[in-house]
Amino acid sequence: MVSTLYYRIWNIIKLVYLYILYWVVGLDEEDFFIPKANYCAEIGWFKAAIESYTKALHETDDPRIRAAIGWCYAELGVNEKSVENYRIAYEKNNSPEIAIGLAFAEYSVGNLTEFRNIYKKLKSSELEVASEFKEQLKELHCIK
Repeated sequence: MVSTLYYRIWNIIKLVYLYILYWVVGLDEEDFFIPKANYCAEIGWFKAAIESYTKALHETDDPRIRAAIGWCYAELGVNEKSVENYRIAYEKNNSPEIAIGLAFAEYSVGNLTEFRNIYKKLKSSELEVASEFKEQLKELHCIK
């Protein structure tokens, strides 16, 4: 509990520092909104994170940002929006990391056929999955 509190406080400090950099130094919009969204998501402020990620999309059309929006919506329990954003991200970048998020999103709305199709694709490319996503792939296997 205490470490979680310190973690949240640390992320709030990083947010304040980021705002100071934005106002004083004049960071680019992309250099401001993406870190801001990341810090907000780490704290658990998912609505603020979605807002910042969405503003970052005006500067860049990076599918990882779209996937991050999908993850935030999933954390809020807004599963349809989560699927929508993950699908857009996956169309542009079908990396295993985005596919894992899409699979969870499809499962959360009951699209079991889509979930199984994505899972099969992931299993065929399991060697390409980054080590930090191996645990999530195991979770998908348990759901299957």
